[in-house]
Amino acid sequence: MSQRCDANRTVAAIREVFGYVADDVRILYGGSMNDKNAGELMSQPEIDGGLIGGASLIAEKFEKVINYHG
Repeated sequence: MSQRCDANRTVAAIREVFGYVADDVRILYGGSMNDKNAGELMSQPEIDGGLIGGASLIAEKFEKVINYHG
């Protein structure tokens, strides 16, 4: 199973457990979002955003992440 599918299913489960309250909350992917996987992760319907780690230390990589438009 891919990282994106696991992440999407996990966020969907969180939303199910918390019910309508989760509708008003942004749930972020807390793995290691970077310039190579941001597009794939952000294309998942349940993922609202992500935490950027090491990719934020290199301007070119960080720019690719923050400029992703799905």
